[in-house]
Amino acid sequence: MRLPRNNFISLPGIGALLLALPASTLAQHAVTGYYAHHQALDFSLSLQRSDLDLRGDGRRFSARAERVSVTFLEGRAPGLRYGLTLGSGYVGLDGDPPSEGRRPGGYHLGLGLNARPAGIPGLSLSLRYLYQQARDETPARRINLDWQEWEVEASLRVPARGRWGLVLGGGYAGVDIRRRSSGDINDTLQVDALAGPQGRLELELRETPSGRIALGLQRGVFNGVKLSFARRFYY
Repeated sequence: MRLPRNNFISLPGIGALLLALPASTLAQHAVTGYYAHHQALDFSLSLQRSDLDLRGDGRRFSARAERVSVTFLEGRAPGLRYGLTLGSGYVGLDGDPPSEGRRPGGYHLGLGLNARPAGIPGLSLSLRYLYQQARDETPARRINLDWQEWEVEASLRVPARGRWGLVLGGGYAGVDIRRRSSGDINDTLQVDALAGPQGRLELELRETPSGRIALGLQRGVFNGVKLSFARRFYY
């Protein structure tokens, strides 16, 4: 599934519309002080770009992943939420002759688990796994890329001034990549598994009691930036 190049331009507008959607439950909460239904669904739309330094077959090269994702999180147990991430994007490998100059595109699918320990305000523990498949095909050559990544993280939300907030996160992340080429070049590259510390600094603006915009910086195994539009719906 290929994305038009201008998707990254129009999606922030979509995110703004998402945050502006009316929610009758918010009005009810303002009047009564409680929600009629205690179940909640967290929805977020994110745009992310990540760079990685990789090794494989005795060589060093870099990878860049650009993604547009939607994430759904819900949970019935207090303090525990689980969910699904899906979307599409591009992957590029620099320094790899069969795929040099190519930008394979495709889909990604992930699972997530989030827990908030009782008695520690702002603390969150999360576990995330994501699989991505990308392809680039010409009459002479086909490039297939399989990408798996995972991350465990502890984060702390620090209340800032007014509607602004700050999130500090740290943990451990890993990635495993395999590239296959067929056609005029038949070759398979298995990238050495990469794992190590991962950090995150995120600035968020709360637009409504249930909606926020966040801009995050990542450093570690993945180095990049992520822009998110999120909202919580009650039902």
